Amino acid sequence: MLGEARYWKAVVVITTINDKGKEKNTTENHIVWGKSPADVEVKVKEEMSGSMEEWTIKTITDAKVTTVYGKED
Repeated sequence: MLGEARYWKAVVVITTINDKGKEKNTTENHIVWGKSPADVEVKVKEEMSGSMEEWTIKTITDAKVTTVYGKED
């Protein structure tokens, strides 16, 4: 099934500095439509390229999403 487009979950860790100078890590789940983990990595990098904070992709896994409701174009 690799190579067929599907939903993937990319866990992104964003590092910020608070008012006291201490690092804080925030974890975000990004759902990405792609053909492979490498494809998802490229898409996440494109979307996050303008971010002022440091960030890293922690994991990319099959999201096992079967249906999406309510999204209007």
